[in-house]
Amino acid sequence: MADYIDVEKRIYIPLKPLTVNFHIKNKVELNIFQKFILEAIEENATLEQIEDATQLTENVIESEVLQLQRQNLIKEDFTLSEAAENILMISRCLEILNNEKKEICINLITGELEEYNEDIYYNPGHDDWVIEGEIRFEDISEICIEDKESILADSMTVFGGFTEEQIDKLRSSVYVELNETDKKTVYKQQEINKLPCLIGDNKLKGEDKIYAEGKYSVITVEVSNDSLEKYSEKMEPLKELCTDAPELISDFGKDLIKEYKQYEDYKNEKLTFVFDHTSGMFREEEYDVDAFPDKRTQLALKAEKAIDDKVKSWIFAAVKTKWNLDEKYQVDIADVKEENYIVGFCLEELRGDVYADKSI
Repeated sequence: MADYIDVEKRIYIPLKPLTVNFHIKNKVELNIFQKFILEAIEENATLEQIEDATQLTENVIESEVLQLQRQNLIKEDFTLSEAAENILMISRCLEILNNEKKEICINLITGELEEYNEDIYYNPGHDDWVIEGEIRFEDISEICIEDKESILADSMTVFGGFTEEQIDKLRSSVYVELNETDKKTVYKQQEINKLPCLIGDNKLKGEDKIYAEGKYSVITVEVSNDSLEKYSEKMEPLKELCTDAPELISDFGKDLIKEYKQYEDYKNEKLTFVFDHTSGMFREEEYDVDAFPDKRTQLALKAEKAIDDKVKSWIFAAVKTKWNLDEKYQVDIADVKEENYIVGFCLEELRGDVYADKSI
């Protein structure tokens, strides 16, 4: 799980504006004339009145009525069946719903549908923290009213005046088709108080859902000791003499050999540190960082921290503490190699306790 640092930042969450179109699930195919006949019968019109209104012959009218009776839409007593009443009710409701041109958004990170809010951003700045979407529009082309009625609440006001039985029928008979308003992605601002990083103050606890990419530097340090370096040419003969005739070596010589051997061990080890350019923190690293190269990232962590003199002094102090070096030793940076890392995080967790009562 990724580390994190405490921040007060805003990031941009990608949204896709969608238009809402309502459709009947099991549509009964009626032509315009058949629909007119059903509506006329609903208004208690007679065959003669329908003939007068359409200027069609009695045989044509009766043929269409017979066809509607075969479809169980008109009863023998020339009244509408329950199925026909439902068809007309749903048709009128759909017409009202679709005339409103309802617009909503899909959150391209969570996949949740949200109310369309005028306070959206089309072009976040180059230096803004922007999360890239990972949800495809194709994955949510249709939704059920029952599942998303809270999002469509203002559209559902057209249900007013219907009985509970009719409303249940409407809910179960209608589905929603979503269409892209355009191909562009828009964004909403979200406040966060944590940022994921390679090295931080604490660990995120949530399950990895999306990934952030940041930069780190591998810093190799080396030590030197001028007071010991001046004996480097004499050291090999001195060590051989100590092996062959130790009684000829003074206490100072023995101490010098011991100290120089320790110095050589320090030079050969060359400690490696990793510096995170997002948090500005470092740690000693014995193994290579797992960079998750096969993961697609949605958030680019900006390199806001540099390896300045203060960072170098902290690293040098860490080396001296680890090896208990005295003032005769100098610590220097031997090499710096910049790399990328990837860490997983949950968007919800970045909001932390401060925003726990607010909706994502």
